[in-house]
Amino acid sequence: MCKTGVAMLFSVAMLAGACGGQSAEPQSTTPATAPPVVEPTATPPPAPPTVEAAEPATFTSDQRIDAAVDNLATNEIPVDLIAYDIIDTSTSSGLVNIEVCGWTGETVFDDV
Repeated sequence: MCKTGVAMLFSVAMLAGACGGQSAEPQSTTPATAPPVVEPTATPPPAPPTVEAAEPATFTSDQRIDAAVDNLATNEIPVDLIAYDIIDTSTSSGLVNIEVCGWTGETVFDDV
């Protein structure tokens, strides 16, 4: 009976070892080494975009006169004109000159 008990105990131990999830492969006897530590490298900030200086806009005399006439037509005229006609336009020393003939509603016959 003693031999049967030992045999039974041995078979239970073998069964427990097989069910315990242990593999039949031999374990490595070399100690595990940690992976090498990689230091993060600082990346420099991106360079700001380069902006080329824009050349100053150059306009012809006709373009400047057209812009001044458009400005005159869209803005309020400082005097009380009912109607006006542009007689002449010119440019001189960076300025636009507009000669205007205007009518305020009065005539030379108002006194008669």
